[in-house]
Amino acid sequence: SSQECANVNRPDYPVSQPFPDVSPRIVQYFGRGKSLIHALFNMHVGICAPVACSDDDMYQIIYARFHHGPSKLPPYLVRVVSKHQLEYTPGFVIGLVVFSILGALVLAATVAEIALDILVWYLVRKELAKKPLPTEEYGPIQGEETEGEQTPLLQDDTTKESEASVGSPGFKPHKPDLRQIMSAATRKAIMAKFPRLEYLLCFSFLTNMYKLLSKGERTDGQIACLNGIRVMSLGYVCLGHWVLFSLYITDNPLYVLQRARSFLYQGIINASVVVDTFFLLSGLLVMFHSLKALEKYSVRSRKFWTMFVIRRFIRLWPALLLMILFTVSLYRLWGVNYYSPIWNPPYLTRACSGTKWMRTAFFLNQFIMPDEQQCLGWTWYLSDDMFFYLMSPLFIILMKRDVKIGRAAIVGVTLATCLCSLIMTAAENLPPQTTSAVLLASGREKYNLSLAWKDRLYYKPYSRFMGYGVGLLVGQIIYQHKTLKLRIWIVGLLYVAAILLGGFPIYGNFPAGNGHAMGPVGAALFNGFFRLMWSLAVGILIVLCHYGYGWVINDMLSASFWTPLSRVNYVAYLFHRMCITGYLSGLETPVHSTVSNLTLTFTGIVVCVYFLSFPLCCFIEAPFVRLERMLFGWR
Repeated sequence: SSQECANVNRPDYPVSQPFPDVSPRIVQYFGRGKSLIHALFNMHVGICAPVACSDDDMYQIIYARFHHGPSKLPPYLVRVVSKHQLEYTPGFVIGLVVFSILGALVLAATVAEIALDILVWYLVRKELAKKPLPTEEYGPIQGEETEGEQTPLLQDDTTKESEASVGSPGFKPHKPDLRQIMSAATRKAIMAKFPRLEYLLCFSFLTNMYKLLSKGERTDGQIACLNGIRVMSLGYVCLGHWVLFSLYITDNPLYVLQRARSFLYQGIINASVVVDTFFLLSGLLVMFHSLKALEKYSVRSRKFWTMFVIRRFIRLWPALLLMILFTVSLYRLWGVNYYSPIWNPPYLTRACSGTKWMRTAFFLNQFIMPDEQQCLGWTWYLSDDMFFYLMSPLFIILMKRDVKIGRAAIVGVTLATCLCSLIMTAAENLPPQTTSAVLLASGREKYNLSLAWKDRLYYKPYSRFMGYGVGLLVGQIIYQHKTLKLRIWIVGLLYVAAILLGGFPIYGNFPAGNGHAMGPVGAALFNGFFRLMWSLAVGILIVLCHYGYGWVINDMLSASFWTPLSRVNYVAYLFHRMCITGYLSGLETPVHSTVSNLTLTFTGIVVCVYFLSFPLCCFIEAPFVRLERMLFGWR
């Protein structure tokens, strides 16, 4: 094993004669084809080689021995990997400096917050000692803030609470707590003397963690069910990634593929459709909150549209750029301390080397071919979402001027993207494009199984607008109709439609994965409309839940425990693949896949992702969100 090879040079190792200095190497052989099926059956061979032999020396020896000269096989099909050595590259040094400064700011802000609270408590106590107040006659004052839907992506935002008016059913008179009033006034006076202190306190770990963990209260117009949908969707993404990566490290891949043929397993292997749920949520929130904001601004306001774009970049960039910097710098430490014979952790660092990270930072992933390794490749979603976001003002303006024209424009573009997917499938003879059919395509149908389908039908924005378009329509409907009265039979029909529309993208290609020909026409129709069908199903569910027809489903999706988790969803999305890779990097032997093994490991990974996302969010996202509100007055 690699452990034995690494320890063979120790003085206490029981050998009869001394060994030369050796170190474990992994020879990775990649199949000749570039399809996903070939990638699943890569061969990893462990070699205990002398330290004097470099990776390049081992590569030349193995390549010449097994392939009879470098001209017989493309060089990228063989790779020799040794334990990653820490190199003090410029990226590592910059990352170390930046994260040290950020950590110092968080520590200083936390200490300042504690000191400020102690000072306020002391001054109020001193004032009350001079003139005691009859505080027993007073009750608590009302809260200051509550949670609401503002950010059109993965995480929540906070908005001011709408106070109950006098005479309303929810109004309850309260006498103010004078201690709280005095504390607030004292704190305000101190902050007036030191105005710049407020900027430092944005980095306070305690305050940010408290805001993340607070449940908040619901406000009128809040779409509460989105919290549960958002968190469950990311869990579904983690499940799909974990099952896919488990095929690379399992010792029984044929068993996993056989299980993937089962009907129930389709709900796991076809998890890629959940990405369209995020596009739908993004489009919904962009349309809903933009129309609300345009009640105070003119459609021709240059200031509004300028800040519409600037705030989007400010909201996404800090966490994304810091995650890229972490990948090229401190993440190297993981490769130094953990060396897996079956997984190579530094590949994430290499993918972001040079200028590759710039394409991810500027949301250009969708223009990279699938066979080229991407920096944080799973962030292609942000690239497409940014592209749609920059398109959305056109639909918002049309919707503001004429609802019918706006809806027609959205429907037209959505159907056009469906038609693009349909035509490309027919022209290139692509298989029905969900994971199971690609993995299990039968020999009866000669599909083009190259990774071109990921570029044509998965990454490109012109094949992913369906979910965003449905989200724009749902957002306009919820904005226009404060209440919606439906007859019970209509509600029943909508639920049946949602079940059928949502079930077909998951189980519709089940026959194709088990050897029953779907045919080129069937594959083209499936690829053209399965994303639209899934998005319509989720959109119907959101509408029913929002207008009071969700009942038990809405109670589950709107439960308060989803709120803290939804606030860190963006950070969890950026971090989840690193958590999976970190687990794989510590494996010494392949994993024997079973249903119970995959389930327990997946549960641990999801818990780990969200548990670590809370403190991580306090460092790389929450401080910058608070700074943005202070600088731009985000209300």
